[in-house]
Amino acid sequence: MDSSVWVTNGLMWLAIAMSPIALWASRRKILARANGRTEFQALVGLNVAVAIAALILTLFTLGYAEGKARALADNRADAAAAS
Repeated sequence: MDSSVWVTNGLMWLAIAMSPIALWASRRKILARANGRTEFQALVGLNVAVAIAALILTLFTLGYAEGKARALADNRADAAAAS
C-alpha cells in the first residue's frame, strides 16, 4: 500500500478528531442564533455521518491492503510451485 494512502487516512482522521472540538468551542455562538438548536443538531449529525463514512473508508483501505498482500503471497507461492 502506498504511503500517500496512509497519510490521507491520517489527515482525514485528524480533521474528524478536531471537528467536534471546534464545534464544542463554538456551541454558544451557534445556540444563540435564531435556529441555533436545529443548526447545532444538524452539525453534530453531520459529524457523526462523516465519522461513519471515514470508518468505512478506513476499513476498506485496510481490507484492500490485506487482500493485495494475500494475492501477492499466493502469486509467489504459485510461482515457487511451478518452478
